[in-house]
Amino acid sequence: ITVQGTGVGGAGAIINNNGTSVAHLGAVTLAGDVLFGGSQRWDLTNTLSAASPHNVTMANATYCEWRDLNAGTAVNNINVTSGTLGWVGNTTAGSSGTLEVGGSASLKFFNDGSLTANVTKPIVLDAGSTVVNGSGANLISAPISLSGFDTFDIAGTSLTLSGALSGTGTLYKQNNTSPLYITGSSPAFSGAVLLYNGKIILNGSLGSGTSSSITSQSGTVLAGTGANN
Repeated sequence: ITVQGTGVGGAGAIINNNGTSVAHLGAVTLAGDVLFGGSQRWDLTNTLSAASPHNVTMANATYCEWRDLNAGTAVNNINVTSGTLGWVGNTTAGSSGTLEVGGSASLKFFNDGSLTANVTKPIVLDAGSTVVNGSGANLISAPISLSGFDTFDIAGTSLTLSGALSGTGTLYKQNNTSPLYITGSSPAFSGAVLLYNGKIILNGSLGSGTSSSITSQSGTVLAGTGANN
């Protein structure tokens, strides 16, 4: 399928409004910037390709899943403005632009058997966004910019942040108790980390002597060999 634009009435170039079934697409080619929408779940696997740089806006009302999806190098900015984008297995996101998660949206990771999820495209978390680990031991190796209050909900085995954190936002770990590993060097991070539930293992560094801080609630575990400057 080759697509571009925002579709009929701006509702999306590809949508699923059928509440009785999940739609699956095996390959999509971008002919221009595109909006994906709909009120019900639909999944994309195999390939997302483009001959020149184009942007993708995910505006589904509920949940869409990218499973073992190979996004071509020309796939540029990905903006999740609503709902949840499931990121499964060895899904890739292209080599340019950013992956932005809006304030009412979330990004959710799952392993696919032995294939663990990893994001290498720089992530921008808008105030009020959510990052969820659903299953497996997954990784965000990309840098992450935080603003406002951004929730991390870690189930499964673990989620590791190996890229640099930056911004003035608050990383708020709540709900599930599986560990969040922070292993990158983040001298530009001047925000805060609030540990409300479970574990944070800090093996990297946060801040550069400015205003970064970590607050942990009773019953939680803050450990590791890193430094909060």
